[in-house]
Formats: sequence, C-alpha cells, structure tokens
Amino acid sequence: MGRLLLLTEYYSPSVGRTSGLIEDLVESLVAVGHDVTVVCSAQRYRAGAQCPVEDVPAGVRVVRCRTPGLSRSSSLGRLLNWVVFLASAERQLHRHAASVDAVLAVINPIPLHWLAATAHSRHSVRFVALIWDLLPDSAVALGIMPERSPLAALARRLNLRAFARVDGIVVPGRDMKQHVMQAYGVAEEKVTVISNWSDASRLYLDKDLSLPRTLAPEQPFRILAAGNMGRAQDVDQLKRLASAIEIEKGLFLQLVGNGPLIGTLRDWAREERLQHTAVLDFCDGAAFGHLLSTASCGFVSLDARMLGLGVPSRTYTYLCAGLPVVAMVPTSSEIALQLCQTGAGLVAADAEESLESLRKLRADPGLYNRMSAAALSAARGPLSRCQAVGRYEQVLFRHES
Repeated sequence: MGRLLLLTEYYSPSVGRTSGLIEDLVESLVAVGHDVTVVCSAQRYRAGAQCPVEDVPAGVRVVRCRTPGLSRSSSLGRLLNWVVFLASAERQLHRHAASVDAVLAVINPIPLHWLAATAHSRHSVRFVALIWDLLPDSAVALGIMPERSPLAALARRLNLRAFARVDGIVVPGRDMKQHVMQAYGVAEEKVTVISNWSDASRLYLDKDLSLPRTLAPEQPFRILAAGNMGRAQDVDQLKRLASAIEIEKGLFLQLVGNGPLIGTLRDWAREERLQHTAVLDFCDGAAFGHLLSTASCGFVSLDARMLGLGVPSRTYTYLCAGLPVVAMVPTSSEIALQLCQTGAGLVAADAEESLESLRKLRADPGLYNRMSAAALSAARGPLSRCQAVGRYEQVLFRHES
C-alpha cells in the first residue's frame, strides 16, 4: 500500500465542495489500506474559525498549520493566509517527504515549482498537482486581470515552471486538460482527467424522499441553483433567466450560496420585486439536504469564457440526489459532455434555451423520471466516488486499486 502526503489549504471540518471532496478521497484511500498525512491550514474555509493545531479524525494524520486567520472576504487577507500556509507547508514537506511515496498538492499551480523542487531535491517522491482553479488564466478570461499585465506574465512563467517540475497533473475535465496542454505545452500523458463526484452519505436528504423522482403536473417546479456566485457563473444570464421565470406559471428559482455576487443578486431580486425567485444564504447539512429533497431539478451555469478553466462541481451533488440537471454551459465543456453521455440532463447555451429546457422537463413526466434515474445511475457508476478514487490510486501510486 502507498504512503501519501496531501497538501491542501482547507480540510475537515471545513465545509464546502472542495474540502468535502478531499475528505472523501482521504477516507477512501485510508479505508483500502493507504497511509495518508494531511497538511492543511488551521483556519476554516468559513467564518475564520480556528481548528485545533493537530487533530486525527477517522485515523487520518492531520497537521494543521497556523495562519493569520484573516477574513476571506478581503483579497489581501486571503493572500496573506495563503502565503503563510505555503511557507508552513514547505516546512512540513521537508519533515515528511522522506517517509512517503507520493505528494498530492491541492494548490493553485503558481507556487508548485517551489514545492516540487523541495520534494525532488532530497527525496525520490512522486509529486502530483490537483488543479481545480487555474490562475491567471481564469482572471484574464473574465476580464479581471489584463492579459498583457506584468502580473499575468509572471504568473504564467511560474505556471510553466510548475508544470515542468511536477510528475503528474490531475484536472476535473477534458476541456481543462486541453487548455493545459495547449496553453502550457504539457505532454498529454502527464495530464489525467478525474471527474469530481458527490457521495450520498453527505447529502442528508429527507427520509421520505422516493428515488428515482417522479413529477406530478400540479406540483410547483422548483429549480435549485446553488454554489459560489461569482463572475464564472455568468450572473447576467442568471438574471435574464430569473426575469423570464417570473411570468412562467409554476416555475420557481432558488439561488443558494455565497460568493462575491450573491449580495448583488439578492439586491437585484428585491429591487425587481421578483415573486418566483428566492435568494438564500449558504447552508449545508440537513438544511441543504431539505432544499435538495424538495427541488425539482438542479441548475448550473458557467460563463462561456471559462471553457477549460472550471467545472461547476455542484452538478454532481444534483446527480447524486437524483435531480435532472439543466446546464447553461458551453456545449464542449466537461459538464455538457457528461450530461449528454449519461442522459441525466439538458444543455443550454443561454437563458432563453435554459427556459425552454425547463419547460420541456416540466411538461414531460416520463422524460423527467428517466433523467432522474439516469442521474442516479451516473452518480453510482461512472461519476461515483469509487471510480474516482480508483483513478487517484493509479495516478499517485502507479497501480490499479
């Protein structure tokens, strides 16, 4: 069995999709006999709360590095927390690298050349990068950072060095693999696509929920759009969809989450006096489980400029809950391909097509039931936690599970 050192800024008991996926991965690896040490920040993802400096949940060794604990609402605060964590992570890498077979770094690639060099300088350790966000590429694509700025140029050079030094790269989508190969000249065999997933044990669905779902014509059709609301979600198209739903009898949109634009959406919905759209604060556990249980379908969106730069991971939550998914995403994106391959949802280019997809789903109970069954089948089969963990084992330890 393999010995793994995992570097991640946030880990249990932090909440959110990222920390939940990492916790799933760690628990699964330990369950099949691998030895895992997690190095993470002592700061929680939300509310700035501190965890114990060292804790050992579920038999996993966890080393928590102290950081300034500054609020994530401030860009400067996030940057300082991140820099301090990286320095602590390098110290822990020096300490543990001699006793592990592989390092998995869940960190934006900019500093990875430094950490990979540390791992390779003294020890024969396989160093793998797990990339869910890619800077400066996403910031440039969304117009947040000028493409020709010195900062963007520096970040790209550091990314080039990082990708050259790591032994393997894991990305959540085929479109992201294509981007990494084309933008940074990375060899195809160095990049592995491993889909995100969702596990039923973390959903806390209502006990009386029957799966697969059926649709009664007279019941309200509730559309759940949950997640981190920011520029990547194409909020302008979300607003157009909400406005169109306002005159649709029986359709109701629930926007749930946090992020830089959730307040903007809430203020806009209030100013427009929308009756068919509710903007709700982030919630998890049983509260979010009830929203999943009472929803009729899941909705995800991705700005077309983010093709190859992100995957709306909430999609997998919806599939695991047996919810058909309407995805307002580029047709060549990973989510679009997965929904088409599994038959678990419909893909739309914009708000108008999204509304047509919602109408279609609501008007055809047979289609709805088939897509609900397909969602469950996908979440329990090709897009399951088990399938993903098996691929991680192969990438990290170079053997089949």
